[in-house]
Amino acid sequence: FPVTITGDIADQTDLISSLAGKAATGHSHANYALTTHDHNGTYAPLNHSHESGSITYLTDTAPGDVNIVNATTWYDSGADVTLTVGTWMVTSHITMGRANTTAIRYTARITDGTNTFASSQQYCPSVNPHYCNIAMSAIITVGSNTVIKVQGRATTGGCLIKATSPDGAVGGATQITALKVG
Repeated sequence: FPVTITGDIADQTDLISSLAGKAATGHSHANYALTTHDHNGTYAPLNHSHESGSITYLTDTAPGDVNIVNATTWYDSGADVTLTVGTWMVTSHITMGRANTTAIRYTARITDGTNTFASSQQYCPSVNPHYCNIAMSAIITVGSNTVIKVQGRATTGGCLIKATSPDGAVGGATQITALKVG
């Protein structure tokens, strides 16, 4: 149904009569560029007046390499954050390794020094050198300001918790980040 319109739309009586009753009456349009939906197919304009637009997060990286001298002893990586009262999503990764040919199991944890909120481990075969990166995450709720840190240990001494990538080119090889969620 091709239509050529000349002049103002109000002057197009043929078009107006052919479209009469095709659209629902009593509706309006708002000037919103963004919409949200409730997963049931209902879409509505985003109401920015209720959005704060800010995110509270903390992050820290290990300031230097840490020597793991004694086997199976927990060592602080130097990466820690102080959580304020509330609920936090905490993620961390730690890089550990050794420049020697020994098969080793590395273990890492997110902890306050007493409670372990997440832990993981990785096995490295007897290769010189070898490094591994262990990632962890946890939801942590605290009732008072609490220091949360990432720690590592190994099944033998002579290992390192790395602050930079093994080739020394990039920092942040061991890091902790906390995002306040409640």
